[in-house]
Amino acid sequence: MCSGADIELPGEVLRHVEIAEKFLAEGRELIDKDPVQASEKLYKAAEEAVKALAKIFNLPQVDEAEKIGR
Repeated sequence: MCSGADIELPGEVLRHVEIAEKFLAEGRELIDKDPVQASEKLYKAAEEAVKALAKIFNLPQVDEAEKIGR
């Protein structure tokens, strides 16, 4: 989904992006079949996207979250 950009992402960030894309695709497939499950998948997609952005912008909260195992 990262189309159009020739940006090389660090491995950790790329992993979060790949997971986000996976959950996004799964959530879209489930919207009409199981909206509750779809919302959970879409929430996880958003969560992984936020993690990727936090790492890209090197936010101090990333280190704090990693220390407590989140």
